Amino acid sequence: MHFNKLLKYLLLSSSLYAVNANSAQIFNECIQPGQVALTFDDGPDKIQTPKLLDYLKAENIKATFFVNGKNFGNIENSTDTQEIIRRQISEGHEVGSHTFFHKPCFIAYEEGSLKENIERLEKDLKEVINFTPRFFRPPQGQGGFSEEYCKKIQIDYDPRTEIIRGILSGDGYKYGSDYGDYDYDIILWNADSEDWKCDGKDITIDHVMESLEYSMGPDKADPSTNSFILLMHDVKNYTVDVVVPTVVKTIREKGYNIVPLSECIGRSPYRENLNTITKVNTSHEIQDSSSYKDNIFKILIFTFSSVVISIMFNLFY
Repeated sequence: MHFNKLLKYLLLSSSLYAVNANSAQIFNECIQPGQVALTFDDGPDKIQTPKLLDYLKAENIKATFFVNGKNFGNIENSTDTQEIIRRQISEGHEVGSHTFFHKPCFIAYEEGSLKENIERLEKDLKEVINFTPRFFRPPQGQGGFSEEYCKKIQIDYDPRTEIIRGILSGDGYKYGSDYGDYDYDIILWNADSEDWKCDGKDITIDHVMESLEYSMGPDKADPSTNSFILLMHDVKNYTVDVVVPTVVKTIREKGYNIVPLSECIGRSPYRENLNTITKVNTSHEIQDSSSYKDNIFKILIFTFSSVVISIMFNLFY
């Protein structure tokens, strides 16, 4: 009888840990200081994205691309778009969701198209690269920024944020039975290049560097204490030709290491290989694990030891 209770307790503990290990989170910086993750939104573009991939390959940099299904390319009927995404994967980059139509999440939710924007791109990416993304960047950041963060950067907070967060992290049943168990990690940023404003004439690289100095300047950040997720766009010629090389050079000169987003936040980029995730604990330290099963085994041992000690204490005291 005591053994049955103990077994139930162990199984319950391990199952609770499993839920914890895979629960969705929200990130706008890396876990370890001194790291920078390069992220690119809105592509692929059949001209600019391949040029960027050539540069990243030459510099031995791995980036994360938050792609759209239909924006500058069309994943459903363009072989160019499909091949670019396959190339991103084959060259060691990571692919995340930026929704199918790049429609801001508040608008999509209100008009009833959020489910399609999420699931249509999931389906297409599964067909093209055989992976379902776990990283999700909401267009314009809608649904990502907390009330506290909005106060910090002095923008209005929208209460619909909690609805979008809930849907993306797997609690969509609270807002409608049609939403799936998405379990996304929401990826924001804490360094915005504002490269989308640059035309190379009136607004140039100087604007980008001013924007980055706002968050990464020597009076505000240091590699020994700070880390960054950097937002750029792979669909603009000026970004690929001028902004990215300049930004990469500056980041390295400041003493930061450029790492893949998965290393930056310690999470698997795809749902299909969650058995080899890196667990992030509540103190924002990384706990490396060779496999999910190893973690479960450790938890079982720890829980078993705790229960045995508790039983012995009750017997003798």
